Amino acid sequence: MTCSSSNSSVKRALTHDIPNFILSQVEKNFGAEAADAVHKAHDYVMYKPNPIFQILFLFIGLGSWSVYIAYAFPLIIASETVSSWHALTGFLTFLACMGSFKMACHVPPGVITARNMPKFDNYKYDDLLFTNQICPTAHIRKLPRSKFCRVTQRHIPRFDHFCSWLNQSIGEENYRYFVLFLFIQTFMCIYGAFITALLFWEQIVTMDLMNARFYNAATGEEVPVGKSVIFHYLYRSNQCVAICFFLQLILGISFILFLGFHIMLICCNMTTNEYFKWRSVKAWHKNAEKSYLQAIKEGRARGKEGIVKGEGGKAAAEELENVDVGCTGVSRKKFQKNGQDRNNDELDDTIDPGPMPTNFYNIGIKENIKEVIFPRSLRKDALIRWAKFVLESDEKEKRTRQKKD
Repeated sequence: MTCSSSNSSVKRALTHDIPNFILSQVEKNFGAEAADAVHKAHDYVMYKPNPIFQILFLFIGLGSWSVYIAYAFPLIIASETVSSWHALTGFLTFLACMGSFKMACHVPPGVITARNMPKFDNYKYDDLLFTNQICPTAHIRKLPRSKFCRVTQRHIPRFDHFCSWLNQSIGEENYRYFVLFLFIQTFMCIYGAFITALLFWEQIVTMDLMNARFYNAATGEEVPVGKSVIFHYLYRSNQCVAICFFLQLILGISFILFLGFHIMLICCNMTTNEYFKWRSVKAWHKNAEKSYLQAIKEGRARGKEGIVKGEGGKAAAEELENVDVGCTGVSRKKFQKNGQDRNNDELDDTIDPGPMPTNFYNIGIKENIKEVIFPRSLRKDALIRWAKFVLESDEKEKRTRQKKD
C-alpha cells in the first residue's frame, strides 16, 4: 500500500498477492475473458467514483440502527438503571450520524483550475515533498500540498486522500467535515456499546446470574456458573442486541484508531498524502545514512550535499504522484500478474544525506487546528485575491476580443 520502501507484507498480500491469485485462478478455470471482466470490476470498485461503499455504509448503519431501535430501545425504556432519556439521545445521535455522513459526502474538497488558482495558492514550496512544476495531467502549476486525484480526475488542494465510503476526495475545503464525520461515528459506536453493556450488566445483577444455577436439559446435571455460561445466556436471550453490541465495539475501536491518526495529522499539520511521502523520504534517508557510513569506512565518501538539495529524497517523495491515496493508505492503480514496485532506494552512497528535514508546514498545534477549521482558501484574503484575479483576467480577455473585432 505504501511505497516500496515501506510496504508491509500484510498490505501487499491484500492488495497484490491475493487479487493476483484470484485473477490467475479465474483465468485458469473460466478463461481470459472472465479474468478480464474480474479485473475491470476490481478497477471500477476500487479506483473509479461509485456509490458501492456508500450503499454498503447505509446498509450497515441503517440496518444496525433499525435492529437496535426495535430490540434495545424497549430495554432502555423499561430499565431501572439506564435512564429512558438515553433513547432520545440515542436517536439524536443517529440523526447526527446520518447528517454528518450526508455533509461529508456532498461538501466538495475544492478543485484547482487555472481560473481559481490564486484562491488556493496559500502555501510555499518546501522543495522536497512539493516543487514548482507543471502537472502533466491537468496542465496547470502544481500548487504546494495539492495532488491530482486519479480517482476523480481532479486537482485537489491540500489533498488528503480519496474516501471510498464518502465517494469523494478529501481536501482543503471538506477535511473539517470529514473529521467531524469520524468524530460523530466514533461517539455513536462507543456510546451505543456503553449503554448496551449497562443493559446487560443490569440483567446480570437483577437476575443474580453470578449466583444462579444452570441445569443441562439433556442430562439433568447442574452446570457450574461461569463467565462463558453467562455470556451464552445473555447472547441467546438478547441475540439481536448482542450482535449490535459487538458491531458497535469493533467499529468503535476502528474509528478510535482512525480518528486518532487524523488528530495526530492535524496536530502536525500533515495530510495523509504527506504522511506517506514522509515515510518514503525517511526510509530513503535511513538507507542513505547507512550507505554513507559504509562509504566512509571504505574511503569512498565525497562530502556533504544534504537531502533537500539531493535528488534521492525528492524522488522518494515524488514517487507517490504515481499512486492513489485512499482510506487505508497508498495503493497502485492496478494489480498486475508479475508487477514489481519501483525501487526508490537507488542512491549515491558517497554523499552525506545530511540531517533529516522537518515538516515545513508545521506552525504549532493551535495554528495547525485553525487551518483545518478555517481553511486558507476560504479566508477573506484568499477570496479577495481570487476575485481580483478573475476581474483582471476578464478585462484582459475583453480587451483581446475587442482588438480582434
